[in-house]
Amino acid sequence: MIDIDIDYARATRRLYYFTLAIGICGLPVASWRMHWRGAAGWLLGVALSLVNLWLWQRVATRLSITGAAKKGPGIASLVIRALAVLAAAYVIVNTLKVNGTALVCGLLASTLGVIAEIVFELAAPLAGRRK
Repeated sequence: MIDIDIDYARATRRLYYFTLAIGICGLPVASWRMHWRGAAGWLLGVALSLVNLWLWQRVATRLSITGAAKKGPGIASLVIRALAVLAAAYVIVNTLKVNGTALVCGLLASTLGVIAEIVFELAAPLAGRRK
């Protein structure tokens, strides 16, 4: 029988590694296909994707520590922070004229990292790496 005990700290760390690896591997492709504007859009998207992954990890950690939500910033400050990030990304995209398609593709890097982590967790017991 397969033991399904997951080390969540290691899995979370691997999420960041997978997302970063996807970002690094996609950079030459974006640069080759869409030149420097595509590479800049890709890098911006991957950076925002990593920040988003970190924010979701923070939310999950806060919810899991005590079972009750800890006192933190209210919903208004979270909305203002999200709008500020969107406004900054909009200004960067329009000022530098980076490729919007590459930006959106870069934003999906953490999603691909999650899929890679799921595949890793499913394949590791089959490869005999776990007890």
